[in-house]
Amino acid sequence: MSGKKPLLLLKLGMSGTVSATLSDSHWDDMDNDDHFRLWTVSGCKDGTYHLKGLMMQLVSNRTPFELGSLEFLHWQLAIENGTQVEEDFLEELQYAVTCFLGFHGRIHRVQHALHQLVGDDSTEWFHADRVGCQITKYVAIIKDLLNHMYGGTVNIFDYWVNDLLLCNSEPH
Repeated sequence: MSGKKPLLLLKLGMSGTVSATLSDSHWDDMDNDDHFRLWTVSGCKDGTYHLKGLMMQLVSNRTPFELGSLEFLHWQLAIENGTQVEEDFLEELQYAVTCFLGFHGRIHRVQHALHQLVGDDSTEWFHADRVGCQITKYVAIIKDLLNHMYGGTVNIFDYWVNDLLLCNSEPH
């Protein structure tokens, strides 16, 4: 943090003001939300829009069912191509979970800021909540697939055939 003077954010009627300082950091990393200025409703809306865009880019605009089905098919191809390809594929899925968990933490910071600014009955907060729920759904589906993939080929095929995978419960 620099020695900048606090920025006046809100005037809370006659009782006082709320202030915050700006960060010197210009990095848009997982721990720095200053880029979106989460102390304003507009900044929170930008953050929600950005996180939804990152999420949809990561899943290539697929629904949870499409993502789960496609990853299952990719895993089948990886098995046919050998052990190292299968291990690489599982590492890529684990990396996707790590990315989603980072997005999840960020959307919760956005929701918290919106709760402080406009309350949890606002349309902005509900939109951020929908994005958060969607991120949670993708994490759950990928983790479910990973758990069954680590359980072995028979395990996951049995679950797939009997529609017991989490992605099978999603609308097509």
